[in-house]
Amino acid sequence: MTPIVVTLIHATPAAMPPMARALARVPEVRPLNLLDEALLAEVDRHGGLTTECRERMATHLTLAQQAGSRAVLVTCNIYSSVLDDLRPRFPDMPLVAVDQAMLDLAVRSAQRIGVLATVANGLRQQSDLLLDTAHRLGREVKLTSVLREDAFAALVAGDGPRHDQILLEALPPLARQVEVVVLAQASMGRLLDVLTEPQRAGVLASPDLAVAELARLLGLRVSSIASPAAVATKPLSALAEFLPGV
Repeated sequence: MTPIVVTLIHATPAAMPPMARALARVPEVRPLNLLDEALLAEVDRHGGLTTECRERMATHLTLAQQAGSRAVLVTCNIYSSVLDDLRPRFPDMPLVAVDQAMLDLAVRSAQRIGVLATVANGLRQQSDLLLDTAHRLGREVKLTSVLREDAFAALVAGDGPRHDQILLEALPPLARQVEVVVLAQASMGRLLDVLTEPQRAGVLASPDLAVAELARLLGLRVSSIASPAAVATKPLSALAEFLPGV
Protein backbone atom coordinates (compact mmCIF):
# COMPACT_ATOMS: atom_id res chain seq x y z
CA MET A 1 0.00 0.00 0.00
CA THR A 2 1.29 3.46 -0.88
CA PRO A 3 1.93 5.42 2.31
CA ILE A 4 -0.43 8.27 3.07
CA VAL A 5 1.54 11.46 3.55
CA VAL A 6 0.48 13.61 6.51
CA THR A 7 2.28 16.79 7.53
CA LEU A 8 2.65 17.63 11.20
CA ILE A 9 3.28 21.31 11.90
CA HIS A 10 5.14 21.85 15.16
CA ALA A 11 6.07 25.00 17.06
CA THR A 12 8.48 23.15 19.34
CA PRO A 13 10.58 20.01 18.90
CA ALA A 14 9.23 18.86 22.28
CA ALA A 15 5.92 17.98 20.60
CA MET A 16 7.52 15.63 18.11
CA PRO A 17 8.24 12.52 20.26
CA PRO A 18 4.71 12.13 21.70
CA MET A 19 3.20 12.66 18.26
CA ALA A 20 5.56 10.11 16.71
CA ARG A 21 4.52 7.54 19.31
CA ALA A 22 0.86 8.20 18.63
CA LEU A 23 1.26 8.03 14.85
CA ALA A 24 2.99 4.67 15.12
CA ARG A 25 -0.49 3.27 15.71
CA VAL A 26 -1.44 4.17 12.13
CA PRO A 27 1.27 2.46 10.05
CA GLU A 28 -0.28 3.54 6.72
CA VAL A 29 0.69 7.15 7.47
CA ARG A 30 4.07 8.57 6.48
CA PRO A 31 4.56 11.73 8.56
CA LEU A 32 6.37 14.81 7.34
CA ASN A 33 7.46 17.00 10.24
CA LEU A 34 7.53 20.74 9.69
CA LEU A 35 9.10 22.58 12.64
CA ASP A 36 8.84 26.36 12.99
CA GLU A 37 9.75 27.56 16.45
CA ALA A 38 8.95 31.12 15.39
CA LEU A 39 5.25 30.22 15.43
CA LEU A 40 5.31 30.75 19.20
CA ALA A 41 7.73 33.66 19.09
CA GLU A 42 5.57 35.54 16.60
CA VAL A 43 2.47 35.23 18.76
CA ASP A 44 4.44 36.64 21.68
CA ARG A 45 5.96 39.41 19.55
CA HIS A 46 2.61 40.51 18.12
CA GLY A 47 0.73 40.05 21.38
CA GLY A 48 -1.68 37.48 19.99
CA LEU A 49 -2.82 35.70 16.85
CA THR A 50 -2.57 38.51 14.34
CA THR A 51 -3.08 38.40 10.58
CA GLU A 52 0.67 37.92 10.21
CA CYS A 53 0.55 34.83 12.42
CA ARG A 54 -2.41 33.40 10.53
CA GLU A 55 -0.68 33.91 7.20
CA ARG A 56 2.45 32.27 8.53
CA MET A 57 0.38 29.18 9.28
CA ALA A 58 -1.30 29.41 5.86
CA THR A 59 2.15 29.38 4.24
CA HIS A 60 3.02 26.17 6.06
CA LEU A 61 -0.26 24.60 4.99
CA THR A 62 0.48 25.52 1.39
CA LEU A 63 3.90 23.88 1.67
CA ALA A 64 2.25 20.75 3.07
CA GLN A 65 -0.20 20.69 0.19
CA GLN A 66 2.60 21.10 -2.34
CA ALA A 67 4.42 18.18 -0.70
CA GLY A 68 1.45 15.93 -1.45
CA SER A 69 -0.02 15.74 2.03
CA ARG A 70 -3.45 14.15 2.34
CA ALA A 71 -3.99 15.90 5.68
CA VAL A 72 -2.26 18.17 8.18
CA LEU A 73 -2.12 17.88 11.95
CA VAL A 74 -1.18 21.12 13.74
CA THR A 75 0.40 20.24 17.08
CA CYS A 76 0.56 23.79 18.50
CA ASN A 77 -2.72 24.44 20.28
CA ILE A 78 -2.23 28.21 20.09
CA TYR A 79 -3.09 27.92 16.40
CA SER A 80 -6.06 25.56 16.78
CA SER A 81 -8.57 28.40 16.52
CA VAL A 82 -7.01 29.56 13.25
CA LEU A 83 -7.79 26.36 11.38
CA ASP A 84 -11.52 26.99 10.99
CA ASP A 85 -10.74 30.19 9.07
CA LEU A 86 -8.12 28.47 6.91
CA ARG A 87 -10.06 25.32 6.00
CA PRO A 88 -11.89 26.95 3.05
CA ARG A 89 -8.50 27.57 1.42
CA PHE A 90 -7.67 23.85 1.59
CA PRO A 91 -10.97 22.08 0.92
CA ASP A 92 -9.36 18.79 -0.14
CA MET A 93 -6.86 18.55 2.72
CA PRO A 94 -8.29 17.91 6.21
CA LEU A 95 -6.78 20.14 8.89
CA VAL A 96 -6.70 18.60 12.35
CA ALA A 97 -6.16 20.66 15.49
CA VAL A 98 -4.21 18.61 17.99
CA ASP A 99 -6.54 19.37 20.89
CA GLN A 100 -10.06 19.40 19.46
CA ALA A 101 -10.87 15.71 20.02
CA MET A 102 -9.51 16.00 23.57
CA LEU A 103 -11.62 19.07 24.28
CA ASP A 104 -14.75 17.42 22.90
CA LEU A 105 -14.11 14.43 25.14
CA ALA A 106 -13.46 16.60 28.20
CA VAL A 107 -16.64 18.62 27.74
CA ARG A 108 -18.75 15.50 27.13
CA SER A 109 -17.25 13.82 30.20
CA ALA A 110 -17.21 16.51 32.87
CA GLN A 111 -18.54 19.85 34.03
CA ARG A 112 -15.59 20.82 36.22
CA ILE A 113 -12.53 20.79 33.98
CA GLY A 114 -8.96 21.55 34.95
CA VAL A 115 -6.44 22.92 32.46
CA LEU A 116 -2.76 22.28 33.18
CA ALA A 117 -0.57 24.29 30.82
CA THR A 118 3.08 25.18 30.30
CA VAL A 119 2.67 28.04 27.77
CA ALA A 120 0.69 31.18 28.65
CA ASN A 121 -0.75 31.81 25.19
CA GLY A 122 -1.58 28.12 24.92
CA LEU A 123 -3.50 28.29 28.19
CA ARG A 124 -5.55 31.24 26.95
CA GLN A 125 -6.34 29.54 23.66
CA GLN A 126 -7.18 26.24 25.37
CA SER A 127 -9.55 27.92 27.80
CA ASP A 128 -11.29 29.82 25.00
CA LEU A 129 -11.62 26.66 22.92
CA LEU A 130 -13.05 24.72 25.86
CA LEU A 131 -15.73 27.38 26.32
CA ASP A 132 -16.43 27.42 22.57
CA THR A 133 -16.68 23.62 22.58
CA ALA A 134 -19.06 23.67 25.54
CA HIS A 135 -21.26 26.21 23.73
CA ARG A 136 -21.26 24.11 20.55
CA LEU A 137 -22.21 20.98 22.48
CA GLY A 138 -24.80 22.74 24.61
CA ARG A 139 -23.03 22.12 27.90
CA GLU A 140 -21.96 24.22 30.84
CA VAL A 141 -18.43 23.93 32.18
CA LYS A 142 -16.37 25.49 34.94
CA LEU A 143 -12.66 25.83 34.27
CA THR A 144 -9.80 25.82 36.76
CA SER A 145 -6.37 26.53 35.33
CA VAL A 146 -2.77 26.11 36.40
CA LEU A 147 0.15 27.53 34.39
CA ARG A 148 3.70 26.26 34.90
CA GLU A 149 5.93 28.02 32.39
CA ASP A 150 8.97 26.77 34.28
CA ALA A 151 8.10 23.26 33.14
CA PHE A 152 8.22 24.29 29.48
CA ALA A 153 11.49 26.13 30.06
CA ALA A 154 12.98 22.95 31.54
CA LEU A 155 11.77 20.87 28.59
CA VAL A 156 13.19 23.31 26.03
CA ALA A 157 16.48 23.24 27.93
CA GLY A 158 16.58 19.48 27.55
CA ASP A 159 15.63 18.62 31.13
CA GLY A 160 12.63 16.36 30.58
CA PRO A 161 12.69 14.86 34.09
CA ARG A 162 12.51 18.35 35.63
CA HIS A 163 9.56 19.19 33.33
CA ASP A 164 7.77 16.06 34.49
CA GLN A 165 8.52 16.67 38.17
CA ILE A 166 7.12 20.21 38.05
CA LEU A 167 3.90 18.97 36.52
CA LEU A 168 3.68 15.99 38.87
CA GLU A 169 3.70 18.48 41.74
CA ALA A 170 1.08 20.70 40.11
CA LEU A 171 -1.32 17.95 39.07
CA PRO A 172 -2.70 16.57 42.40
CA PRO A 173 -4.02 19.86 43.85
CA LEU A 174 -5.65 20.67 40.52
CA ALA A 175 -7.13 17.18 40.13
CA ARG A 176 -8.77 17.41 43.55
CA GLN A 177 -10.80 20.42 42.39
CA VAL A 178 -12.11 19.02 39.11
CA GLU A 179 -13.52 15.93 37.40
CA VAL A 180 -11.06 15.80 34.52
CA VAL A 181 -7.73 17.50 33.75
CA VAL A 182 -6.62 18.32 30.21
CA LEU A 183 -2.92 18.68 29.44
CA ALA A 184 -2.93 21.77 27.27
CA GLN A 185 0.24 21.20 25.23
CA ALA A 186 0.94 18.13 23.10
CA SER A 187 4.47 18.11 24.55
CA MET A 188 2.90 17.38 27.95
CA GLY A 189 1.69 13.98 26.74
CA ARG A 190 4.95 12.52 28.03
CA LEU A 191 3.66 13.12 31.55
CA LEU A 192 1.28 10.17 31.33
CA ASP A 193 4.24 7.84 30.94
CA VAL A 194 5.37 8.63 34.49
CA LEU A 195 1.96 8.60 36.17
CA THR A 196 0.64 5.54 37.95
CA GLU A 197 -2.61 4.06 36.67
CA PRO A 198 -4.68 5.63 39.49
CA GLN A 199 -3.03 9.00 38.82
CA ARG A 200 -3.91 8.79 35.11
CA ALA A 201 -7.62 8.47 35.80
CA GLY A 202 -9.35 11.61 34.63
CA VAL A 203 -6.24 13.04 32.89
CA LEU A 204 -6.45 13.68 29.14
CA ALA A 205 -3.58 14.25 26.72
CA SER A 206 -4.04 15.19 23.08
CA PRO A 207 -1.66 13.10 20.91
CA ASP A 208 -3.53 9.78 20.73
CA LEU A 209 -6.94 11.41 20.48
CA ALA A 210 -5.75 13.69 17.68
CA VAL A 211 -4.29 10.76 15.76
CA ALA A 212 -7.54 8.85 16.18
CA GLU A 213 -9.43 11.78 14.68
CA LEU A 214 -6.91 11.99 11.86
CA ALA A 215 -7.38 8.27 11.15
CA ARG A 216 -11.15 8.72 11.08
CA LEU A 217 -10.91 11.54 8.55
CA LEU A 218 -8.62 9.45 6.34
CA GLY A 219 -10.76 6.34 6.60
CA LEU A 220 -8.09 4.43 8.49
CA ARG A 221 -8.12 2.37 11.66
CA VAL A 222 -5.80 2.79 14.58
CA SER A 223 -3.87 -0.37 15.39
CA SER A 224 -5.40 -0.75 18.85
CA ILE A 225 -7.02 1.26 21.62
CA ALA A 226 -4.61 3.71 23.16
CA SER A 227 -2.48 2.45 26.01
CA PRO A 228 -3.29 3.63 29.54
CA ALA A 229 -0.28 5.92 29.29
CA ALA A 230 -1.82 7.73 26.34
CA VAL A 231 -5.35 8.67 27.42
CA ALA A 232 -7.46 8.85 30.54
CA THR A 233 -8.90 5.68 32.00
CA LYS A 234 -11.92 7.39 33.53
CA PRO A 235 -14.23 8.41 30.63
CA LEU A 236 -13.78 5.31 28.43
CA SER A 237 -17.42 5.27 27.31
CA ALA A 238 -16.98 8.71 25.76
CA LEU A 239 -13.55 7.77 24.43
CA ALA A 240 -15.01 5.13 22.14
CA GLU A 241 -16.60 7.86 20.00
CA PHE A 242 -13.16 9.17 19.08
CA LEU A 243 -11.31 5.91 18.50
CA PRO A 244 -12.25 4.14 15.24
CA GLY A 245 -12.66 0.45 15.65
CA VAL A 246 -13.28 0.50 19.40
